Amino acid sequence: INSASNYSNMQNPSHIYNDPGIYEITYTVTSNYGCTKTVNLHEDIIVYPIPVVDISASFVNASTVSFTNNSIGSDTLFVIYGDGDTAIVSSSTFEHTYSSIGIYNVLFFAKSIYGCWGTLNAILNLSDGTFITVDIHEFQSRQEVNLQISPNPINELAYISYYLPLRQFIEISIYNLNGDLKETIFTGEMSAGEHSTLVNVSNYMSGVYLCRAKSPLFSSSTKMIIMR
Repeated sequence: INSASNYSNMQNPSHIYNDPGIYEITYTVTSNYGCTKTVNLHEDIIVYPIPVVDISASFVNASTVSFTNNSIGSDTLFVIYGDGDTAIVSSSTFEHTYSSIGIYNVLFFAKSIYGCWGTLNAILNLSDGTFITVDIHEFQSRQEVNLQISPNPINELAYISYYLPLRQFIEISIYNLNGDLKETIFTGEMSAGEHSTLVNVSNYMSGVYLCRAKSPLFSSSTKMIIMR
């Protein structure tokens, strides 16, 4: 594959695009006799921009904070306030009242109409009235979810287990090796800690599949083998 001056000689390659845009994919096939043929993919790859999350905060009183959503390129904002409460916000301004004075880690997830996520992490200190954004890559580097399937190989039923270091929105799906979505097992908000989800694969053909868990903060995959 030749895309934006990047190449791969793998049979089933994958590629991460760092910038939005339209990319043309070119395939070059070489026979055992050295003959080559080059073709272009019928449809270009469109990479949509990630929303820019921009949140400001002001203090209404000692325990109530008013947030202003200045994000660009998103139509939905998910908020994890850090005290166990969450919200889906559509207005440009919104408030939240905390039950006790303290320091809270607040996460903002902005989703575009194309399904792309932008994320902002902030430290909210009610004691001194500060609201400081933190590099989200520091959080992403700690996202060790330990995705596992048991038993594996599977005959009919198996448990998908994983660990979340903090409360967040997560989606668990199964794909075939061509990257086609077979089934979404779970999508929604999960608390921090160990989790286990039961999956029934009785209607699947024997073979190798890919189980993927992803959120705005991480993406983790593992192979799932079905044998009968």
